[in-house]
Amino acid sequence: MLTAAASSPSQAPSSQVQKRVAKPPVIAGALTVQLLEDPAQLAAITDECERLASVTRPHLPFTTPQWLLHWWQHFRENRALVRDRFFVHTLRDERGTLIVLEPLMLTERPAKGLLRLRSISFFGADRNITELRGLICAPEHEALAARALLAHLTEHSAAWDSFAWDGLRQGGEAYEMLDA
Repeated sequence: MLTAAASSPSQAPSSQVQKRVAKPPVIAGALTVQLLEDPAQLAAITDECERLASVTRPHLPFTTPQWLLHWWQHFRENRALVRDRFFVHTLRDERGTLIVLEPLMLTERPAKGLLRLRSISFFGADRNITELRGLICAPEHEALAARALLAHLTEHSAAWDSFAWDGLRQGGEAYEMLDA
């Protein structure tokens, strides 16, 4: 199940969207989605992430790689009943330029065993600590990013059970796509 949610006053309340597995959306151009499974991989692209954070609107500290790395270090869970896995995705254009950073985590409840729930969410699961959760990109790339991420996650849907979307702009193409 996918949940589309807005996380600021200018964004709409949550709505439910069924997990679409049949056919992912068509994405124009040569875009590359890459999964980063370790914080060191994010640290290695800090300069690119800083550039991306500078064009994200609104511009807040929660979009910087330093915030993301510190958040992960201090707030991720790793115990018997719950485990967060680093599940950050990047989206690059045909030139290899980083255009979107998707700071995701995959939470398993319980951490081990055959029967467990695997849910994807953006870093900052506590709305009182992280005020902006969601895609880190220029506003004009948000719909492209949502389509690419949806296609990628749909293709790999065996790895997760639910995904809580946060931070999409109300009335924007990405929000409308997931709210349909």
